[in-house]
Amino acid sequence: GHVESLDPNSGGGYEIVGDLHQGLEDRYDKIEWTSITQEFGTFKPVKVLKASRAENRWTQWGQYLDQVDARRHWSREQMLRTFNPKDEVWQAKITHRGRVVFATARADLLS
Repeated sequence: GHVESLDPNSGGGYEIVGDLHQGLEDRYDKIEWTSITQEFGTFKPVKVLKASRAENRWTQWGQYLDQVDARRHWSREQMLRTFNPKDEVWQAKITHRGRVVFATARADLLS
């Protein structure tokens, strides 16, 4: 594994606008933030794209009563499971790997 900057000009990432980190930084602007994101693959791109399209179609065009009703749709569960499978072995491996990557990034930031 390796650690890369999300600076779109560095060649290792792409510009992210409006992500979770930015929301936290905006909300708690008195804190000096260093945000770290880890991405781990789950399924092949076609499966991910199909789940993303189904969830987006429901979000944009679904006939739901309110936001609670919208969240109960099968496409939302499918999207969640596309990025976080109900597989305890996979989850344990990812959690372990995440700790290793975080420790590497932390050591690099502190050196």
